Amino acid sequence: MAFNVYEETNKRYELFKDGNYNGLFDEIDNDYNGLKESFKSLFIRTMTSFERIKYATLALQSNVQKAFKSFLFNYLTSEEKSIVLNNIITEQKQVNISIDDVVLDNHQMNFIKEHITDFATVGFNIYDLKETFGTNSDILNQLNAFFDNHQDRINDVVVKRTPSDIYKEYGEIISLIIMDIMKNENASFSDVKLVEKDGQHSTVIIIKDKVLKIGYDRSTKRFPNNPYIITPLLRKSFNKNNVKLFIEVTERVMVDDDYNSYSADELYLLYKNLRDLGLVWTDIGSRNVGRLLKDNVIHWNRELHPSDEVLELEQMRGEDVVLKAGDLVLLDADYIYDENDSTLKDYLAYEDDDYYYDDEESDGINFKSFEERYQREKSMKR
Repeated sequence: MAFNVYEETNKRYELFKDGNYNGLFDEIDNDYNGLKESFKSLFIRTMTSFERIKYATLALQSNVQKAFKSFLFNYLTSEEKSIVLNNIITEQKQVNISIDDVVLDNHQMNFIKEHITDFATVGFNIYDLKETFGTNSDILNQLNAFFDNHQDRINDVVVKRTPSDIYKEYGEIISLIIMDIMKNENASFSDVKLVEKDGQHSTVIIIKDKVLKIGYDRSTKRFPNNPYIITPLLRKSFNKNNVKLFIEVTERVMVDDDYNSYSADELYLLYKNLRDLGLVWTDIGSRNVGRLLKDNVIHWNRELHPSDEVLELEQMRGEDVVLKAGDLVLLDADYIYDENDSTLKDYLAYEDDDYYYDDEESDGINFKSFEERYQREKSMKR
């Protein structure tokens, strides 16, 4: 049967007038997409301002979809929004929403700043609040203190940039890993840092000296372990209900955000060392390397010696080599192959001199140039 806006609007308005809010929210969750236009009409044309304020407050405090909460709040007038925000912190009921999800004017933003811990308490994502107001040192200190005292809010870290399907299937696992790293690093919640999305990783989290990378999958799932990649403490893939997850934990390294501190010779030496082990690194670039802050071994507060198989890697090559603090190391091992791997044929046959990913690669820092140099040097030794 076709969706009838007017019939559905009247039906749901009757639920509202009867005070059957749970029934109303159930209706919304069952047909959110179809309800959008219906509730636009209901909200703007049918309800009084008092009713809109009451309903928006109740909706924010319900378990209805976050997308609908945002839709609802953003259709309020500025004055109505201010009243709803005051209602939320006065009633102290959980709202489970992000400040990024709602449209606010300066008056409302200032109101949130003045009551920052109240809004954190009722469920506004702490990391969103930190990103929005963190330039104010007093507010940042308040949020850090709040976070350090609320262990139950660890999911604010996970949900911040993790896709909803990964969070739904693996949120508990990810939270446990974060807590284990925090224990090892003797870290507080305020020590947990989120960084921008990195390549195929959806979320990159830094906890003092450890880096946790979370993503759907890897381009190169298995390759021989070797001393020239950052040593993984954990490297594991999951597949549950058709939702893939890849998690990796490594040591933090020094990275160059401008990608200009590594010379072509340094990068080539890393490439050459891998080639001498019968491995080929095709995604060459400063963006994929860093400088070790510690020797390239596992640093953990208890014995930890994961096998190559546990790390989902093939047998170790070059086990007698250990890179030292200050050495260049490969961070993103997405494109490392055995030289005899059949998938390499496209790279080895590649002849297009005009194709490069960025300016660095057009300056000779690229797979084709490095491979030709390697083969020249190799032939000269014969």
